Amino acid sequence: MPPVAKECTKADLPWFEYYSDGKAPEGSEKLINLKSVANPGSEKKDVPLPENEPLNPGNVVKIIRGISKEQVREGDL
Repeated sequence: MPPVAKECTKADLPWFEYYSDGKAPEGSEKLINLKSVANPGSEKKDVPLPENEPLNPGNVVKIIRGISKEQVREGDL
């Protein structure tokens, strides 16, 4: 079983924030009707992944494409 978010954060594994000024990729027609694990659970008033509660990760690696290192994007101010 893969580790949950809490275990990854406790192990100080990096989280990645990706930003690009480029055009967003098109969605796949094959995945158009795909629901997340949370969707059926919330529809049934259930908690499908109780051990995977939300958290604020500390080790975030920012990956930014389309701007130079000297530029600042609005969210970095």
